[in-house]
Amino acid sequence: MRRCRQCKEYTIPKDAPSSQWWCSDICKIVKLQKKDEVQKRRAQLAQKPKPKKKKPKSIARLVDDCAVLLQKLVRMKAAIYPAGGMVRCVTCGSLDHWKNMQGGHFIERGKKSTKLMEENCHPQCAGCNLYRMKTASGVLDYRRYMVGMYGEELVQELEQLSKQPKKYSRSEIEELSAEFKRQIKIQEERLGIA
Repeated sequence: MRRCRQCKEYTIPKDAPSSQWWCSDICKIVKLQKKDEVQKRRAQLAQKPKPKKKKPKSIARLVDDCAVLLQKLVRMKAAIYPAGGMVRCVTCGSLDHWKNMQGGHFIERGKKSTKLMEENCHPQCAGCNLYRMKTASGVLDYRRYMVGMYGEELVQELEQLSKQPKKYSRSEIEELSAEFKRQIKIQEERLGIA
């Protein structure tokens, strides 16, 4: 005697074929119905995507996003409306549309204490921002512009400030980001973009 897969009793005769696992048609039907229900349930679960919990952005990511907004704002502020939104590179003096320029930092972006300061970011062409700032002449040209624009005292203050550590709070970054977005809206109206 073998055991039935449904009722678990030893009621299957020895002479039954080896493919028979149920003692009666009723047990077989019940077992197959349960199997169908399990398969349907699995299909339903597979169709429903699990709702993902949206993780809040890290503070470092918020700072990076805020820096992108600052760079856009600086380029837009430097755009001259009658000239069709043209901007002059602060290091080489080339003229291009504000969308084609980049927001170059006097003190590199890796320094958190000066990363989000508007005085530290100005429009630069891609060549100057990516390559020329790695040479002494590019850095000196940018420094000359900074001294002419803000004075030697502020440039030295920025250089000192860059050596100090800075930790941003989430609320501080959100306030800065909201302020940059507000100013960008004003600049879009000025340039006739919005």
